This record gives sequence, structure tokens and C-alpha cells, in this order.
Amino acid sequence: MRASTPSSRKAPSGALDRLLQRLHRPNMLLALLLLAVLFLDLWGRIMPPAVSLSVGTQADRTIIATTTRTYEDTEGTARLRDLGRQAVPEAFKSDPGATAAALQTLDDFFARVSAVQQDANLTTVAARMEAVQAALPYRLSDNVLRLAITTPLGTLQRVKQGAARLAEKGEASYTIRTGTDDLESAREAVIKSADTLGFTPTYSAMAGELAGYVLVPNLIADPAATKAERDRAAATVKPVQQTVRAGDVVISGGETVTQKHLDTLLALGLMNPVLQYSQALAIVVLLSLLVFCLFYFTRRACPQAYREFSRLVVITAVVAAVALIFRLGQASPYLEAISLTSITAGAMLVSLIACADLGLVVSGIAAVLFALIIPDANVKPVVTVFLCGGVAAYLVSLASTRTGAFVLTAIEIAAFNAFALVLSTEAFGQQQAWEVVGATAAGGAVAAISAIAIMIALDRPLDLLTDLRLVELASPHQPLLQRLVREAPGTYQSSVMVGNLAEQAAEAIGLSGLFVRTAALYHDLGKLKRPYFFVENQFGGENPHEKLSPYISAMIISSHPRDGVDMAREAGLSPRIAAVIEQHQGTDLIHYFYEKALEEAPAGTGVPEASFRYPGPKPQTREAAVIMLADTMEAAVRTLDQPTPVAVEKMVDRLVQARVQDGQLDDCPLTFAELRTVRDTLIASLNSAFHHRIKYPEQIPKEAQRLAEKLPPEQREGVVGVAIEGAALEQDEQGG
Repeated sequence: MRASTPSSRKAPSGALDRLLQRLHRPNMLLALLLLAVLFLDLWGRIMPPAVSLSVGTQADRTIIATTTRTYEDTEGTARLRDLGRQAVPEAFKSDPGATAAALQTLDDFFARVSAVQQDANLTTVAARMEAVQAALPYRLSDNVLRLAITTPLGTLQRVKQGAARLAEKGEASYTIRTGTDDLESAREAVIKSADTLGFTPTYSAMAGELAGYVLVPNLIADPAATKAERDRAAATVKPVQQTVRAGDVVISGGETVTQKHLDTLLALGLMNPVLQYSQALAIVVLLSLLVFCLFYFTRRACPQAYREFSRLVVITAVVAAVALIFRLGQASPYLEAISLTSITAGAMLVSLIACADLGLVVSGIAAVLFALIIPDANVKPVVTVFLCGGVAAYLVSLASTRTGAFVLTAIEIAAFNAFALVLSTEAFGQQQAWEVVGATAAGGAVAAISAIAIMIALDRPLDLLTDLRLVELASPHQPLLQRLVREAPGTYQSSVMVGNLAEQAAEAIGLSGLFVRTAALYHDLGKLKRPYFFVENQFGGENPHEKLSPYISAMIISSHPRDGVDMAREAGLSPRIAAVIEQHQGTDLIHYFYEKALEEAPAGTGVPEASFRYPGPKPQTREAAVIMLADTMEAAVRTLDQPTPVAVEKMVDRLVQARVQDGQLDDCPLTFAELRTVRDTLIASLNSAFHHRIKYPEQIPKEAQRLAEKLPPEQREGVVGVAIEGAALEQDEQGG
């Protein structure tokens, strides 16, 4: 038994030493395992898998952004820069040989006309016109060609000079750029200006047409200058910035990859991911704090669950499973329905195997995990996860063990989950698809049913002994308890009394009263093997021990814990209940038969005390210790003729001290402070159960007669008479 004050062993020198001393405990290893599992759930956010895609290929899976990044949209930037280049006009440079080229073309025309006129082979005007046109790169009108062939040489020379003046003026006066409509405009202008030559209309038109057709562009394209200007214009265009937010779908499976997709993937670091050590460290610290909170509040809110490793395993498994479901469901359009279903089931399961307070704590931890795992998690789903989990834990804690109550709880949870989703959606000014609301309601009912089914499935294999199972085991209709009622009724009534006493004491020191009461109902199960060898089942009949030696009697009495363990195992009772059956007597001495053996032993011979002790072991748990003390007190108080509060207190103190001095509590973790609390609770419970009652007059003569028999004959009659008168007076004063 542990003292509530420092023991004689050297205390740890500091908090670090105390922590190191606890690292070997299974609970610490379980916490580290949970931390590792949660870290793996978040690994995809810290170090996402590398993506290998190229433009034009198809994505083999849907990729979701894990972080928020702003990046350059190269496609958009290139498009705007192309528009900027197109907006810059082509650059031109002056062609100094444009006028000379025009005049040379004019000279070539008239030289060709002269050569045709002198060609003897061309005898007709039409042939000569055709010969002249064939040598020209442009098409002249038939009138001009005919005039050129038929006009005398002197007149033709004046027309040439006029056309030359018009061409020179056109090249000097008009901007004629290559690749534009400037040349046509200049020709029209030159033709119109031919009237200024002073020729007849016929020859003015001829000179104007010739001058217009010999014009050439005086500004030619400058590719280098054009490129430079357009590059400068493109450089002034600012890059197009795009923002991808955590949780956005970058590309869907089967979608064709574009440059924009690649830009997004590069910005997110998914093309060549690199581990962010600072982010990883921050996540490890956050997860460590969450795991610490889980185990700390488990120890504070549900100490019984913290001490029972199997329950703690289930609690940590629930947290890990909920986090994994969050991770797997993040790409689903029904993410909110999936997450609310999982946390509802998890919170209910934790409440059923531990307590509602811890279910609320698990809901809070799950809400934080949701925010860490889901990249785009905003306040709304985080709040909804916490509310639905907390309310589920509360509702299941109110449900009784009846099937109808759990069905009603499932309906309530389904309705509340849908209501909470709609309420939070409206509160945050968002919109919610009604099919998601329906899925959330259905998921709430499924979660409730699943939690109960999982609890039932895990109860026996993990020996959880949930409240549902304990209530079932404590039912008088259980076969073993029915046997006690029929075959050992005194033992059964005594066990019920021990259970009531132990339950109050257990709850006073933070233990499960339901478990202690249930275990107490079975603690004397072994007496079924030989019920009439125990005084509570003899009912004034023959005592078989009177015909046996003390050694045989002690052997029979001391075997009932072992017999009870065998019967418990055969019936499939929980090993924890079997342990209480085995330990509830410890190695206590069977005083009555030991004293009888001493009386019968020949003078000068000793009696081995070990032959009159229970085989043990001593209580290993606080529950077993409480049941041992309650069992001892219940049996002892029945021996009191007058169980007054003072007598009960003295008896309890004496027996508790005897158990401590005999070392019966040395192997259990019960502290002296808890022992005092158990002692006080047992005294209060015994006084309530064996309180003083008013004695009726007809009872007094019998007691007075027994007292008078111990007095001299001359005093007996007076004692009886006074007793009768006193009882009548007391009855009148009490209104009897």
C-alpha cells in the first residue's frame, strides 16, 4: 500500500527524472505510437508525393493543393505579352533609292516603247501593245499602251518628262510603306495631280497613270527595330499572378494537363517536393501537445480507463481512426458528412467505454486534427465537428441500458448532426447541398449504431467490462447469481450487502462503483461448491464443522476463492472479476479454526499458522482491496449485539488496522489517504444499514428475562417489571 506522503525511497531529483522513470510504462509507449500514427496521417501535407506530368498528358489521379501559394501564370502572362507585341506597329526606315528606282522604271518603259516601235517584225498596233505590256511588271490600260505606241517621239518625250516630275513629287510628298495601302493611296493622288502638267487631258491621264505605276515604297520594314520595340512593350507587361488555396483541386483524374496546371504544381512544390523541416517540427510539437492533452484528461476525467490498458488502447485507436478517416475523405464532396459521422461514432464509443467527459475531450482533439489534416479547413467544419462529437458524447451518457433508449439516442444524434451542419452553414454565410445534409443525418444514425456494435464486439475480447456489460452481469437473472439465490441464499444476501458497501467506498476514491458492486456479487461464488459449510447458509441447522478437525475445516473454507475462480472461468466471466474472487481474502488468517486448533493441540506442540491462511494472493488492485474491507466489515458487524455508531466505528478501526498490520494491503496501490476515505465511507454505510430501531413493549420482557437470568433470584422480578413500564412509556412518547 502506498503512503500519501513521500516514502523512504529516494525521490526523483526533478521533473525530468520523474518523466524518465515513467518512459517504460505501456501508456507512454502507447502515446508515442499514437503520435507516430497521427504524424503519418499528416505526412502527405508535409512531404507530398512527387508528381510527374507534362503538357498534353492526362492526370492519373486527382491532385489537391496542400498549401496556399501565389504563383505566376506563364500562359496568361505570355498571352498578355503577345497582345502587347501586337499592339506595337511595325517599324520602317527610309529607302533613299526609292525615287531613283521609280525614275529608272519610267526610263525602262519608254526604252521598251522605243524598241518596239523600231521592231520591223511587229507590224500591227496590237502586236506592239502586247510586246510592251509583256515586258512590264504591272498592267497598264490599253489607252496608255496605244498612245505610247502611236504618239510621236517629241510628244512622247514631253509625256515622259511630265511623268518623271509627278513620280519625283509623289515619292517626296507621300509616305509609302511596304506591306500597307500607302502605295495605292499615293498612286491615286499622283493620278489626280496630273492635271497640273498643262497637257491635254489625254496625255495628262497617260503621264499620271505612268507616274502612279512606277511609284515604289519609300519606307521599308525594319525587322530589327520592330522586334526591339515589341520586346520593350512586352517587357512592360506585369506577370499574371494566380493564387491556389489549400484544398483546391489542382487537376482532376483524367484531365488533360496544361501549362497552367504545371505552374500550379511547381508553385506547390509537387513536381519536386522538398521536406520542410520547420513545418515538420511544428506539426510534431502540436501533435505532441494533443496526445499529452488526451492522456492527461483521460487520467483526470476517467482514471479507471487510464489504468486499464485495454480501454486506453481503444481510446487511442478511436483518435487514430478518426484522423485517418479525415485524411481519406478529404477529396470527397461528402467530406463534412464523413467527418461528422466518424467523430460522432468515436465520441460515443469513448463515452461508452470510458466517460462522457473524455468523449468531449476527444471531440475537441478531433476538431484540431481536422484543421491540421484538411488543407482548406475553415472555422465552420471545425466548430461543427466539435459540437457534433460533444453532443453525441452527452446524449449517449444519458441513455439507459435498454435497447429502445439507444434507438432513440441514434435518432436524436442523426437529427442534431443535420441541424448542426445547417446551423453552422447559415451562421458563416455559406451554402450547403441538401444531399450532404441528408448524408450527414444518415451518417449520425449509422455512427450511433456502429459505436454500440463496436463496443459490444470489443467488450469480451478486450475485457473492457463496459457499463452495459456490468449491468448485464449484475442482473439477478444471471445463471450464477440464480444458483446463489437457490443454493446459497445467505451468501447471496451477504454478497448484495458487500456490493452496496463496496460501491459507496469505491466511488468515494474515484473507482468504478458499478464494477466493484458487480464483482462483489460474485466474490463468494466458490461457496456454491459446499454452501452448507458456511455459517450464513446453515440457518440454525447442523454445523458440519463440528464433526471435522480444524485443519479440514480451514482447508474447506480457504478453498472457496480458488473454487470461485474455477467456476468464473468455466462461466466465461471477466478475468478482472475472477481476479477479485481470487484476491478478496488475501492471505488472511482463519481465526476461528486456528484458535480451535490451538485449543485441541497437545500441550507443548505448535500449530502452523500457514495451514489456516487463505492461499492468496493479496489484493493487487484497489478494487479488490475495497471489496476485502467491505466483506470483512459486513461479516463482523453482524456479530455485534448492539451495532451502535460508536461500536461500528471501533470495530471498523480495529479490523482496518488488523488488515494493515497483517500486510494484506501491501501489494495494492491504495494510499493511506484513500484508506481513510474508505474507512469513513464504510462506517457511514454500516450505520445506515444497521441503524438503531425502536423496541416495542412485547420485545422488552424477552430481553429483560434474559438479563434477569443473570441476576440473583430476588432481583429478577423487579427488573422485568421496570422494563415493561419503561418500554410502554417510551412507546407513548414516540407516538407508538
